[in-house]
Formats: sequence, structure tokens, C-alpha cells
Amino acid sequence: MKKITTILIVLCSLFFWGTKSWGDSQQTVVEVNGTKITLDEFNEIAQGRTDRENLLNQIIASMLLSQEGRKQGLDKDPSVLQQLKTISEQQLALFFYQKKVTDKTKLSDKELADLIPAKERQKIRFQQIVTQTKEDASAILKQIKQGGSFEKLAKEKSIGRNAKEGGDIGFVIINTNIFPEEVEQVIFKLKDGEVSESIKTREGFALFKAIERKDLTDKELESKKNYLQFKMAKEKTDQITNSLLQSLRSKANVKILDNNLAKIEGAKTKDESLLKIQLAEVNGKPITLNDLIGGQATYGNPLDSPLLKNPSFLKNMVEDKIKNELFVTEAKRIGMEKDPDFVRRTKIFADGVLANKFAMDVLCKDIKASDDEYRQYYNEHKDDPQFKNIPERVKVKHILVNDPKLADDIIARLKKKEDFSALAKKHSMDQFSAEKGGDLGFIQRGRMDHAFEEAAFGTKVGEVKKVERNNIGGGQGTLYDIITVTEKKASGANKFEDIKDVIEPTLLYKKREKKITDYIEQLKSKATITKNMKLVNTAPSGGAHAVPPAPMR
Repeated sequence: MKKITTILIVLCSLFFWGTKSWGDSQQTVVEVNGTKITLDEFNEIAQGRTDRENLLNQIIASMLLSQEGRKQGLDKDPSVLQQLKTISEQQLALFFYQKKVTDKTKLSDKELADLIPAKERQKIRFQQIVTQTKEDASAILKQIKQGGSFEKLAKEKSIGRNAKEGGDIGFVIINTNIFPEEVEQVIFKLKDGEVSESIKTREGFALFKAIERKDLTDKELESKKNYLQFKMAKEKTDQITNSLLQSLRSKANVKILDNNLAKIEGAKTKDESLLKIQLAEVNGKPITLNDLIGGQATYGNPLDSPLLKNPSFLKNMVEDKIKNELFVTEAKRIGMEKDPDFVRRTKIFADGVLANKFAMDVLCKDIKASDDEYRQYYNEHKDDPQFKNIPERVKVKHILVNDPKLADDIIARLKKKEDFSALAKKHSMDQFSAEKGGDLGFIQRGRMDHAFEEAAFGTKVGEVKKVERNNIGGGQGTLYDIITVTEKKASGANKFEDIKDVIEPTLLYKKREKKITDYIEQLKSKATITKNMKLVNTAPSGGAHAVPPAPMR
């Protein structure tokens, strides 16, 4: 699963991780049928990764699939457009934060270099003796001053982790957060061979002896610059963010409804109506509980989270959402949506969405497994733990609409014995299941929306129900599911007929993986692809990238 997922979302990752402005003048790492990825863009995706060549192949695969998606007109698909619209606002807030906060915390290489005086361009090797009390440390220091061996005393009396090595802790670089500042101020003033007075540390009371010093290597100096960049950016980030938010809030109409927050915290039921409760308002735009937790509620019931009973956590979620709304509003006011960098990033993100849409809804939509394949897999894996204690399942069909009148009309037609599958194909907004007559297959508890699950497991075979629920994370308001259960299976059964539905996802995944991989190879054989492997294998210096992330969800 990881392989396909990585291929499909790699371009999305670029958009989420990006923190650096990209210039069109940057050298091209790869060009696929005329579409280029620059070195800056590639390095943003590759942050922290060492398998850069493998990553390049994943990027190429994603680009090829997205190009096929455009040929199929998927860039105009309503579901794709809705997804991009929802995410675009989230990312506009991040882009605004980058421009107004993150970029202002960055220091140039020269500024960073100027912050490192000559004496800090060296590393010092130390020995250390740690004791439980100050009196013990003072007694040992007295022995050292009388000619006692530091190394021998460390082996005999130190409780430190390096006692067996004579207290040798290796080379230490100042201002890299290895020791507290008050310890560094003492030990880095020691001359070679000199021993410190006792110092209170996290481990106890310590004596330090400077052994030798060396100049930092280029790599160590770069790491030191990165740490300084992070440290200074972190200090400035809160100051700039607070000032910015104070200014934006002074111009906006922001309300937090504390009484409604208390209702959520004190709720004793898991009623889906809680998701509609308004918790705040920004310039007339309401913020509901669903707005806060929608994106985190792909599986299971979002109301089950114990964090919602934590007043400070819920209040912080509200504050974070207010930040986002203020950032988006201001970004739109000053025209950031038209910023070339943002437009470019939005296009790159769209490529990732298109690649996924094409692969799953076009390329793999007809993937099936034969009965022989199911039986072979069952015989090979029937004793696996995953097939023991299988929970209760129900097989469900549904028709998803956003119009309550249409939902009622469909139910009336079903009562007149109209075909469920035909109505699903004609009316359901869930295109993936609509093509299969609304069939979702077997579901288990904890995998779907709570209201949907309760209705499905409480419905008799052949019965039809309407379920009203919030469109969690989708941005389309209230949705209506017309559901029917076609089969039920009790928990614990593990005969082939009982667990074929459990085998199905694994088998189909493997077949999809092969289909996608083979298709990508076909596309590669016909594509014009130019790669600059020298750039691919050149890791970035990274100094300007080591900045704290935006404090938003």
C-alpha cells in the first residue's frame, strides 16, 4: 500500500512542505513531456530524505498520471474542483503565514556566519565526572588538584554514563543545545587540561576537563548554522505571529461562544447534532465543531475523541481556526491568491490530486479478483491472526445526495419497487460506488461516519433508511444517505464464504498496485523525460530551510 500511496501523493507533499520561494530561473531537475520540476521544488519534496533517486522516480510517475488525468478531462471534474477549492483555502493560510512570518525569520548565510565568532568555530573534547552531591564533587576535585588522575577517578567514582570510558564524552560544539547555556558558559572557557569547579547538571554535580580542541568541519559548521537559524527563528516567530494576529483581530469581528464550548465539553451523548453547534464567528462566518474536526474524522466517530472533553484543547482548536480564517481573509484582501508562487504551488498540488483521481477512478475502476484468486489467498492465509475474531459486518448499498426533497423522492420510488442500483447510478454523488449500483461492500464498525454506521447496523436486510449527516471534512453541508442492507455476517465466523469480503481489499490492492506500476512503465516508454542526475544527487545546504512550522492545523 505504501508504494502506491507514495507515488500518488508525492506532488501533494511538495505543496504541504514548501516554505521557500521558487524562482523560474532555477535549474531543472526533471522535465516530463514539457513540464518541469526545478531544483528548489525537488529539494522541498526531498527534505530529510536520502533516497533521492527513488523519490525522483515517484515524482515522474505522479506527473505522468496527472497528465493522463488532464487528457481525460478530470481537471474539470466537480469532485476534483471541490477538493481543490477546500484545500486551496487551507494552503492559502499557510502561504500567508510563510510570507508574513516564516520568511521574516530567515537569516542569510552571511548573517548566520557573522553570528558565529572565531572561538565558536571550534569543538572541544571533554571528560566528565558526575556525582550525586556537591560535597562528593568537591572531594574529587581536591584529589585531582593533588595530582589524582581524572580518568581513573572517573572510572572509579563517576555515576555518569561515560564513566567506563574515563568520563570521555567526546567533542562538543557550543550553542547546539547539548548542554544548558549556564553549563556552556563555564566549560567552554576552560583551557586544554584545565578542570572546572563542580557544576549542577541534569545528571547531578559534574566536573569537566577540557582535553583538546579542533576546528569545525564544513559539515559541522553547516549544522551549527542550521541550529542557529532554527533557534533564532523560533524566538522571532512568536513575536511576529502575535503582533500580526493582534493587528488582524483589531480589524475583524471575532466572537467566541464560550457557552457553546461548554455544551460540547459537557455533552454526555454522541449526537451528530453536536457537529452543527457554532463555537465562534469571524466576520460573520460561523465556525462549527464540524469545521474543527472534519478533516480529522475520516474513520470512526469524531465525537469519540476524549480531547473534546478537554476545555483547553477545544479552545486552542477554536483559536487555530480563527487564525486560519483571519489569514485567509487578509491574504485574499491583498491579492495573495494571484501571487505567482502560490499559483504555481496550487498547480503542483492539483497534479497530485489528478494523479490520484486518474489512478483510482479511471485506471483501476474495473479491477476485480476471480473466485480462484480469493480461494488461493484464503488457503494460504486462513490461519493468520487477521482472520481470527473477525467482527460483525454488514453489506451496504447507498445513494448519496445533498437535497432532502430528492432523498425523500428516492425513498418513495424505492417503496414502489424501483431498482436501487439504477437510482444510485442516476442520482448518487458518490461516483465511485454509483458505478457499482451504490454497493459499498461489507463494512465494520469504526470505519465509517458514526450516523451512517448506526443506521447500517440497525437496518434489517432489505430495509431502506434515510440518514442525515454532516459532510465531514468535505465542505458541502448536510448530506443524505439512502441506505439498504443486502447481507449480514456475525462476528467470529472464518469460513471462506464468511471472510471473502475481508480478503477482498488486500487482493484488490495488489492488483491495483500492479496495474498502476505497469501503466506507469508504459507511459515512461512513450514519454519525453529529461533528468539531471547530478542535481538529483546534490543534497541542499539546508541553512535557509530549518525553520519552525506554522502553528496551524
